[in-house]
Amino acid sequence: MPVALVLMSLPTGCSTTGGQAMATSAAKPSSAPKVFKLTELPNGSCLANDQFLRPDGTVVTVDCARPHMYRTYASTDLPTDMRDGPFPGYQKVYAFTLKFCDAEFAKLHKGPAGKDGRPVEYLIAPMEKVQWRPEEKRVVCATVVTP
Repeated sequence: MPVALVLMSLPTGCSTTGGQAMATSAAKPSSAPKVFKLTELPNGSCLANDQFLRPDGTVVTVDCARPHMYRTYASTDLPTDMRDGPFPGYQKVYAFTLKFCDAEFAKLHKGPAGKDGRPVEYLIAPMEKVQWRPEEKRVVCATVVTP
């Protein structure tokens, strides 16, 4: 079963082009820690732990050849009908996030998360009203890296 986490003090991410979702299965590992805006975090980014979103909305990535907990694989902005209004509520954001990440995961891993040796899914989205800020109205999908 996927784990839903809130963006406020946790997250990870990937990038989009013109609001279109992007996914990748063969991203090249970065060579050193880098800082990205959450909205610009590339697919295939590696995150050391679940405390990666900084107060300024940036994310620090680590070299994927070094130990890390998460690797991003897809992201997208929340739909316009959700983004442009007040916080739509946990259930609506979670339902969209899970549907999007499950579909992208299935494309890359040919089946459901956490089964038959597939990694566990990690979902990042603004699940609380306090997180309803422009730079966080985004869905980021990642897998949990196991040693």
